Amino acid sequence: MFGAVYLSDRCGFARKPDSLRWVDIFGASLLGGVEFTMSIFVRDIAFSNTELVNLAKLSIILSSIISGVLVAVWIFKTVLIQNTKL
Repeated sequence: MFGAVYLSDRCGFARKPDSLRWVDIFGASLLGGVEFTMSIFVRDIAFSNTELVNLAKLSIILSSIISGVLVAVWIFKTVLIQNTKL
């Protein structure tokens, strides 16, 4: 998500509002990674092989955990630390 927004801004297809920081867009894209858990529903339709279904489950869970941890770190570094400096 971040890459698409960045390229759109750089190529002139769309412009980032001045009030929005790149770090905010990055945080929103990290948060979007957590939403990949919706892939679980697609997985049931896409795979009929039990081994592939289990591999898909594991991949979805791991990617959601990684995204959640990254969002927590991002919130801590950008929001909580910035607010304590005020």
